[in-house]
This record gives sequence, C-alpha cells and structure tokens, in this order.
Amino acid sequence: MNIWSRSLLWWFALFAVFLFIPVVKELSRRFDVVGAAVRIRTKDDDGNCCYLARSNWRELKQKFDKAFFEKIRQIPPTHVWTGHDYDDWMKLQSAISAIDDYCQTEWIKLVMEENDDGMYLRIYFNELLHEFFNETIGTITDSFRYVRRQPELPRVLLLGDSISRGIWAQTQTLFHDEGTANIHGAPANCLGFEYYDGHLDQWLGECPWDVIQFNIGMHFHPMKGASANSTMKQYEQRVTQVVTRMRRHSPNAYIVFALTTPSPFDSNDTLPDEATCANYHKFHKGGFVASLNDVARRLGPKLNITINDRYHAIQPVLGKYQRPCDIHYNTDGYNLLAENDW
Repeated sequence: MNIWSRSLLWWFALFAVFLFIPVVKELSRRFDVVGAAVRIRTKDDDGNCCYLARSNWRELKQKFDKAFFEKIRQIPPTHVWTGHDYDDWMKLQSAISAIDDYCQTEWIKLVMEENDDGMYLRIYFNELLHEFFNETIGTITDSFRYVRRQPELPRVLLLGDSISRGIWAQTQTLFHDEGTANIHGAPANCLGFEYYDGHLDQWLGECPWDVIQFNIGMHFHPMKGASANSTMKQYEQRVTQVVTRMRRHSPNAYIVFALTTPSPFDSNDTLPDEATCANYHKFHKGGFVASLNDVARRLGPKLNITINDRYHAIQPVLGKYQRPCDIHYNTDGYNLLAENDW
C-alpha cells in the first residue's frame, strides 16, 4: 500500500469515527446499566410510560461518593443526616439492583437527582430503607412513593410544594387503591416559579397526562419595593406561563389549579407570637394568600383551568389542623385536604 492509499485510508477512518460519535452518545443515552442488566430507556415491557432519569447507575454511583455525603451533611437542616448516610446508600444499592421493575428504578434515580442538594435526599433514603429493609430511621413522609401504573386507568399528576406533597401522600393512602386513577406526584418539592422554570419538563415526563393539578403560592414572594398591583400582575403572568407549558406537553389534559392554603396570619386561631415563633417573619402576611387566590380564580375561565379551593376547605378550621408557628398540617389536616382534592 503506497503512501497516498494509507493517507486516504487514515482520513476515511477519522471521518468514520466522527460520524460514529453521535451514535455512541445516543446509545449511551438510551441504554442504562443496573447491575448486569442492560435496558432500553423508553418504556417498560408492558408499554407503560416511565419517568426517565438523566443519569445511568454508573454515573449516579460516581456522583454519590463519600465526599458528596460529607459535603451535603453541612447543608441545613443538618439534623436530618445520620452520619452513616454513605453506608446507607451502599446498602440501598444492593436492594435497588435487584428490582425487576424498570420504571421503579428510573423513578428512584430521578428522585435522587432531583433532591441532590438537601434534606429530601436523606428523607428519601429513610423511605427506601423502610420499604426494602423495614428499618425506621428519622422522618418517613412517604411523599416520594413509587406509583406502579395501571395502564387502563387515567394518569393524574399532582404538583406542588411540601404542603401539596403532604396532601398527595394522604391522597395515595385514601384513594389510589380504589382503582380510579394512577395518582402520581413530582419527584421533588416543586417550590416556586423559579424551580418550575428549570424542572417542569422533567416532572411532566415523556407521556401526556389526563389530569394535571398544580399549586404555586407559598413560595411566591413580592419583589422588594414592588407595589401590590405589580406583584399580582407578575403572579398572573407566571401562572399563565406554567399553564402554557403544561398545555404544550399535554394538549388534552384537564388542568386544575389548587388554591394556596392559608398563612398562619389568616386566622385569629393561628396567629403566631413574634417572641416565640422563629418563622414569624417568613410567613405571608394576612390577606396576601387570598389576593393570590383571587388572581388564580380570575385566570380560571381565561386559561380554561379548574379551580380547586383548598383555602376555604381548611381556613374555617385552621386552628384545629395547622401546626403551631407553621404553614404545614397535622395528619388529620392533610386528610381533610386530600378528601377535598379528590
């Protein structure tokens, strides 16, 4: 072979490599490794729509190393961490690798990805340890429960903050086993609009929904110096943006906005004491939540969304169900709100 033939062959091989690189990247995206099993990342064997994590198990194991847990234990609230968090993670890997439900393994990975910056990762570990090893460690909220889909039933997605997650957990307990719908929750605390900006596509997943309910309110705060009018205008614009994205993803979905539940300042029975309540200045002042809810009500017909009135479902009995110096509820309160939702 002369020098020109070798040169031509070399350039041809280099060109083929560059053509093959995108193919390799796409294959690595579509395939995942769990133990020794290789699975295509689309749907499970029954054709069910699955949440898809961004990472494969090899990447996740590399990310959640000892140094990661040493660092995350410094993030408040530090009391949720046990000191043997890495050991628990190593223990969980053996249980997760034995799962034969592809959708469940993707869900577990996604919850870990979405909660890699704080206490919810430890809370999720507690839930998994309880599920796989019947161990009870710290807080177990059951708010990231995997929902095994029944293909013949409607797909329902409930999005919201920690209050909505508490309601969702009770909704699962009260209604999911009735066999009326697949009731899913987001793999994270959805917080406010800024978090929706970067995460909504991941929460919506790959397949269209029949019903989407969401709430944004407790994590919406006025800009410093903004007038009441401009604050409500901003809220209206941001809710509209979220609904537009949901419509784009699931054009035929029945979209519901759950009104924000009351602040402790919205009832004389729950007024916090500034001297003893550490969160006193964090709560929305009296009437602010009602103003947000008025905006949402006006948007209902305009955006063709249904309004779920959580506010008035709980406000008359707020003193009975809202925890002191808190926006959250006791179990009976979450039960009441879940029954109202459904």
